[in-house]
Amino acid sequence: MTLDVRRDLFINGHWREAESGARFKVYDPADGSVLAEVSDGDEGDALDALDAAVAVQDDWRRTAPRERSEILRRAFELLQRDADDYAELMSLEMGKPVAEAKGEVAYAAEFFRWFAEEAVRISGTWMHNPAGGTRLLTMKKPVGPCLFLLPWNFPLAMGTRKIGPAVAAGCTMVVKPAELHPPDDAEAGRDDDRGGAAPGRTQRRDHSQLRCAQQDADGRQPPAQGELHRLHAGGEAARRAIGR
Repeated sequence: MTLDVRRDLFINGHWREAESGARFKVYDPADGSVLAEVSDGDEGDALDALDAAVAVQDDWRRTAPRERSEILRRAFELLQRDADDYAELMSLEMGKPVAEAKGEVAYAAEFFRWFAEEAVRISGTWMHNPAGGTRLLTMKKPVGPCLFLLPWNFPLAMGTRKIGPAVAAGCTMVVKPAELHPPDDAEAGRDDDRGGAAPGRTQRRDHSQLRCAQQDADGRQPPAQGELHRLHAGGEAARRAIGR
């Protein structure tokens, strides 16, 4: 495997350790051996990631659709180039057979290609007012920043399925991989970054468990209503995560 697998948090265009310095272990399900130790982000890291995403949202939403399309296209090409390495990493992390893992990598890459082509086709609608005399015009615009909590069973495909449309639409995001295999999702986000995305657009935060707090330890308040506009995950724990 030739991938230089990252083990830290990706916030505001830089890889860094958790504020606390804490790390947690990722295990090989086949024999219980330790594959890696990755940074264990806490509430402070989560708010740093959100602050970074909010700070660049206005600039990112104004990027040309063609530019966002090219970023996703390059990310698709990188996933294809490194498909064997991604499959090996996925197999080590979650025990999925290599042949099946290769199928997921191909499936995951297609989300980047699909939304690369859709980024330049985001259009609105217009119609005559049923009462007559006027026209109704609808224009679509990005709603970001978004929070994405990724599942364990399809770590790569469910990451690109969420990241792809957000990039295409012009949304910044905070992405939390599943704790069972964060390196695989980290590499997908890294390909998106190497594709040319601006610093701060994608934040990646590992977390051994969802910790919910009303206020951060250093006094920072949780996100104001409206700062996080979409949560792609289910369950009460996921909904509480927005309240930090």
